[in-house]
Amino acid sequence: GVVVDRFLSPGEYVSEQAPILKLARIDLLKIEAFMQIAHYGRVKVGMQAEILPQKPIGGRHLAKVTVVDKVLDAASGTFRVRLSLSNKDLLLPAGIRCLLRFLGE
Repeated sequence: GVVVDRFLSPGEYVSEQAPILKLARIDLLKIEAFMQIAHYGRVKVGMQAEILPQKPIGGRHLAKVTVVDKVLDAASGTFRVRLSLSNKDLLLPAGIRCLLRFLGE
């Protein structure tokens, strides 16, 4: 993991309930996408999607759909889809915007 935030400095008192630091796991990236309701029912758990990170990162990567929300957001006309992307070589930074294209539609 990567240290994202440090809550205590060396020499400070450590309490059992207080966190010391916050870690981010970046070897497995979680992707969250918001889809138009018109696509509801077409995206299924287990489907693969091609992930295209914005420049300057770029490239093409395969991710797998892990969750398709069953609750739609009427205000925005969207629903949420979550995907997992293996990043074992740690080449992709977390938090970058991406385009995605579902395969097998």
